[in-house]
Amino acid sequence: MDGSSPLDGVPGFFKHSDGSYDFVNYNGFAIPVRDLSGRIQGLQIRLVNTNNENGKYRWFSSANISTGTGAKNFVHVVGTFNEEKYRRVFIIEGALKADICSYLMDGELFIALPGVNNSHDEAVQIVKQLGLKNEVFIVFDNDIIEKKEVQEAYERLKKKFKNEGITAMRLAFNLNYKGYDDYLIAAKIKGECA
Repeated sequence: MDGSSPLDGVPGFFKHSDGSYDFVNYNGFAIPVRDLSGRIQGLQIRLVNTNNENGKYRWFSSANISTGTGAKNFVHVVGTFNEEKYRRVFIIEGALKADICSYLMDGELFIALPGVNNSHDEAVQIVKQLGLKNEVFIVFDNDIIEKKEVQEAYERLKKKFKNEGITAMRLAFNLNYKGYDDYLIAAKIKGECA
C-alpha cells in the first residue's frame, strides 16, 4: 500500500493532521456536473440563504486548505443525443438550468457552460464529437439584450463554432422570463407553447 486514499486529490476534500479526511461544508445543495459519458466530473454548490456579492454558485473545492484540492470549471452535459429522436443540442449557462431544461424538454441534450465567458472550447469539442454541423442553439438568459458582455460572449462562442464549420444560432424566447428554465417552467404551469 502506498498510503494514498481514494479521496487524495478530490476537490472539496482535505486531510486533517491525524490523517482523517473531511470536506468543506457549504450552506447549499450539490449539483453533479457530468461529462458526455455521464460521469461526474465535479460538484457545483448552489448556495442558499446568502447575500454573497460573488454569486449563488461555488465549485465544491478545498483549494484554500493546504491539504485540499481545487476544482476547475467543468462543462456539464445532460440529456439524450439520439438521431432517431433528437439531433440537436442546446448550449446554456449553468448546470442546474441545463438539468431543469432537459427534464422539461423530455430529455433533450443540453451542454452547460459554467459561465457565459467560460469553457467555450470544451463545448465546441463536445459538439464536434457528436458530429453536428447545425442544430446548435445558444440559449443565454435574456439579459443578453442589455448586457454588452453577454452579447460579446455569445458572439465569441458563435465564432468558435463557425471556425469549426458548425452553425450555431441564438434561441430567443419570451422576454417576460429571465432564463430559458423560467420560461419552460411557466410554459408547463400555464400551458404556454414552449
